Amino acid sequence: MAQGVRTRRRLKTHAALAAATLAAACGGDAAPPLPDEPRAAIDAVLARCHGTLRGSLDRITVELREGDRTGLLRTIDLAGPHVRVRAAGGGSEVLGSDGAWRTLPDGAAQPLDDAARADLVRLRDLVAAAYLAPLYAAVDVQRPSADEFVLRLADGAQWQLRLAPTRLPLVLAGPPGTVRFVSWLSTGVTELPADVELDVLGRCHLTLLAQGVTFAPQVFAAPGAPSPATRVLPRAADETPELVDLEARTVLVLDDPGDWPGRVERIVAAAHWLEARGRTNAGLPFLFTEGDRGRIGVPFAAAAGADTPLTPRAGESIQQRAAQRALVLVRGKAEFDASCAAGTRAVTEHAARLGLTPTGPLRILPYLAWDRGTPTAAELAAVRVRFELPVGSGK
Repeated sequence: MAQGVRTRRRLKTHAALAAATLAAACGGDAAPPLPDEPRAAIDAVLARCHGTLRGSLDRITVELREGDRTGLLRTIDLAGPHVRVRAAGGGSEVLGSDGAWRTLPDGAAQPLDDAARADLVRLRDLVAAAYLAPLYAAVDVQRPSADEFVLRLADGAQWQLRLAPTRLPLVLAGPPGTVRFVSWLSTGVTELPADVELDVLGRCHLTLLAQGVTFAPQVFAAPGAPSPATRVLPRAADETPELVDLEARTVLVLDDPGDWPGRVERIVAAAHWLEARGRTNAGLPFLFTEGDRGRIGVPFAAAAGADTPLTPRAGESIQQRAAQRALVLVRGKAEFDASCAAGTRAVTEHAARLGLTPTGPLRILPYLAWDRGTPTAAELAAVRVRFELPVGSGK
């Protein structure tokens, strides 16, 4: 299975991320106003929430825990109208092109009755709404007030969106029910739903495991269909890097102190410094080696109207990174040091196999919320990491 990686994103600074991480219903400081035009405002909400993941969240694998974060576990594979829900104890419910059925832990299968099918459809649509599917599908957008929108879809369905003062979604209501956003996970490049209330299901915790997934047809095929010839795993698991064209970036470069408290302190201080000078974050901070020195890169861009020249502070520099092609790999949650070793080996060996020559240092981007402070041992034991190796032809 393949996982698309996209790189287009306009972001706020890490110093402002703390408010987004709080429960949307609990407020936080108000964010800058959205564009006045309704569709442009919806696009701004999507840009802020999904960033580099835009265009890939209609094909996802999500972990759902009912109630608190230790509640009943289900894993949901969602691809447009198709959905598979796998229970922790085995067995699954599937809605595919050939109907809807339940597979039991012993492998036996039985069709779903109308009520069970309706429940599965409702769950599919509510989870999709938590990842803002109606905002993507809207063919008409009305804006009754500054923080309220009415979205009409091609099939005539209407959804109502209400934003919190943070300009993050607070409530999204439509035919399958209401999604209330309670808290968000800020990764530095996205704002993803964490705790939500999914109508009759009540409170649930969501974790996005994979996006941009190309599911094998057999995942949603009727029982008895031939088994796939290849594994159905996200690219993060099959360790196959992808060639991606990356946009040009301006990067503030800092010395890497080599420890997590020092990294957090420097990255957050840099974000404050950039924000005070009219700059916004343009991607995840990354670790790299320059010569024999450990370094940190903080991508940034000028906010609209910002024209104050930047003079780097002592020990810092500003680098212009040209548009480039890179081998990109996103590994799933694993222990950080072990993941770094495995990811480095995967991208360098893949470059050699393709006859590609590295044109710059390998960039290691941990998916951490830097504004939350030093990551805990538990967080570092299960962190997603992105690897970017700039490459050129070896010929």
